[in-house]
Amino acid sequence: MQYSFTFKNSIENYSISNTFNPNIGAEEKKLFCSHLEEHREIEFYFDSLSGLVAKNTEDKKNNPLGEFIALTETNLVSYFDKYGFLFDWKSKELYDSISIDDVFSLQNKFKLLIDLFNNVHGQTDSNKLLTTFFKYISQSDRTLSLGETELKIKSVYPYRDLRNSLPAKNIDNLCNQVKNDNGTISTFLNIQNYYIELGSTSDLNIIDYEDIIDNQNYPQSFRDTIYLYVNKNSNFTDLTIRIIDFLYLFYKNIGIFDFSEYDSNIPNISLETFNNHPELMKFLIDVSKEILVYEINNGLSDVTPKLNSKTFQPDWSLPNLLSAFYFSLFYSNLELSMYRICENIGCNIPFYIQLSNSLKKYCCESCKNAASQRRYRSKYKKTTDES
Repeated sequence: MQYSFTFKNSIENYSISNTFNPNIGAEEKKLFCSHLEEHREIEFYFDSLSGLVAKNTEDKKNNPLGEFIALTETNLVSYFDKYGFLFDWKSKELYDSISIDDVFSLQNKFKLLIDLFNNVHGQTDSNKLLTTFFKYISQSDRTLSLGETELKIKSVYPYRDLRNSLPAKNIDNLCNQVKNDNGTISTFLNIQNYYIELGSTSDLNIIDYEDIIDNQNYPQSFRDTIYLYVNKNSNFTDLTIRIIDFLYLFYKNIGIFDFSEYDSNIPNISLETFNNHPELMKFLIDVSKEILVYEINNGLSDVTPKLNSKTFQPDWSLPNLLSAFYFSLFYSNLELSMYRICENIGCNIPFYIQLSNSLKKYCCESCKNAASQRRYRSKYKKTTDES
């Protein structure tokens, strides 16, 4: 069978321990990792039917990406014993450590990516997509350190940094004066917007703008976004501009929402109002697709093509397991596939399926059999009780 890509990862030594962190003045749990003199390797492959799987594993579950997304502290070590760590690291010490919170920050990133992936096609759950979008753009920059290796996780929308580095432009040429019915003059700002058919909006009153950006009563994320909307320039990436332009239209039509806290909940009234604006849903799908494209391309930046010496077929050289996760999304056709949550009670692991395979409900045969046995016992108990 020909695979879309293959990849090998090293299995090292892993353990969890509490250590004192002087920066926070308290203990924190860390994952300790050490390179083995004689480590074993595990090989992975991806095909359009199974997704990313490991070769020659005897474990009942064989779903590296899905198992990572469903990972808990309880099975953290066993996961890495099974599949290897997320990325290789340089070390001069016998043991190196990484905060468990850092590991779960990566997990959260992929959870949100999968939610975006599942909701940008024809079967979109609008509320789920909107919530995921806000959670995703709320993530800040983070640097993960293990030994001498640093992995930088960049925010897709670092609004604070963007505002602090962006000088205010001369907005005189953006002004459009309108005579009101009572004879007074109002000044509005004409701002380019990617999502507006006419190319720009002209509904932001300059007095309102000046009040918003300086008014401490408004959420910081809202104030910064309005400032960025007016002052954005050609140095911004297309993705940044689309995020800003979408947010402005959301604020205008739905209301102010502070997304700066990851666990923020969008008010139900906002979700109901949003569903009454199909054009905003269209814009949300567009910007969410752009986030997926940006993140996947960024995650594949160190992947290089190669010729497989065994098959003499085109293959790829992947630096780590994280890149294999991104490559799985790269090769997944969002119009034809999705990641479904296993329906076996207590599993909840997402698994890769083709959309045409509507009957597959379980991530593996073990879960399928467990669910079948549970149904049988329930049916048997009901029959016994009735008799």
